Amino acid sequence: YMHRPAFVALLVVLIIGGTSVGTSAKKAYNYRMRERDVGKSDIVWNNDEYVLLKNGDINKAYKKIEDELGIKALKISVVPLEMKYDRLEIREGIATIKFLFNGQLLCFIQAKNDIASSNNVVSDRKVNSEIYNIWLDKQITIERNKLSDDQIEYSMYLSINGAYYYLYGIMEEKEFEDIVSELRF
Repeated sequence: YMHRPAFVALLVVLIIGGTSVGTSAKKAYNYRMRERDVGKSDIVWNNDEYVLLKNGDINKAYKKIEDELGIKALKISVVPLEMKYDRLEIREGIATIKFLFNGQLLCFIQAKNDIASSNNVVSDRKVNSEIYNIWLDKQITIERNKLSDDQIEYSMYLSINGAYYYLYGIMEEKEFEDIVSELRF
């Protein structure tokens, strides 16, 4: 006799709880269009309004590279949540964008190759894989280097229209590949 009311109450709790969990889960996948810089057509699609605030200065860094070096800045469009823009350094025609990622430094060098100049990157990295980047229509070689503390550092190098781009840092291989596959102007 007492089992029927308890069963009905349990059923009601499960139905209400199940629909609220479903509603919360759907909200997490509900992407909204947000304008990062009003009037500048800087639109972001995401499901977290705070993502807009985390890396706001990176767009200024890309603009500064284009203005000071006279090249198109290659932009990182896939940014892991743990990766934060730190600073931009421009010296002697070479721009270095620095990010912090899980306590490690990720550097993105961008520079213009003058006709009478020479650049050299020396490394003990080994070719690890190749990733196709649809935005650049290029196969990009990713190299890896095992450091003395058993951490793995990944890097990639590109030369496009008289400019060169060099990205390197310590992170998981999949995260680095995701970043490289989505680089764009």
